[in-house]
Amino acid sequence: MNHTHFAAQVEKEVSLLAQGKPLEALEYCFAADGKMYANDLLFAQGLDEARKKQESYILAASEIAGKIADLFVDEATQLCVFRNRTSFVTDGQTHQINCLVWQQWKEGKVAVERYYDGDMMHDLIERGVLLNPAMLSLLNRNGAAH
Repeated sequence: MNHTHFAAQVEKEVSLLAQGKPLEALEYCFAADGKMYANDLLFAQGLDEARKKQESYILAASEIAGKIADLFVDEATQLCVFRNRTSFVTDGQTHQINCLVWQQWKEGKVAVERYYDGDMMHDLIERGVLLNPAMLSLLNRNGAAH
């Protein structure tokens, strides 16, 4: 996969998320054997499990207003990072997502996705992950990201 193609794939994923289509984005870009982490804890192993764990919540939303910010794509390492500020409505209540998403792509799909919120997200942003997503790989190799 050439680097220009990688950037276009990330842009398509972000476009789907911004359109309020998270399941479509998941199907488009997540690897069948990908791993998804939430604050460094394994959340899902593979596309099927990731879909099953999220689908009911997503389908329960009567409205999804996608908002993706601070996208950074590192074509050399096939890493990307962005802020997800999407809001959604369930049972008449609006909920706000505020998280950092870090992705390692391989062979045209997300091989590893790390989702951070709360203090862990703020710590990583302070450390500069939004401008240097490779730093998270180094932190994870040396122990925890926090």
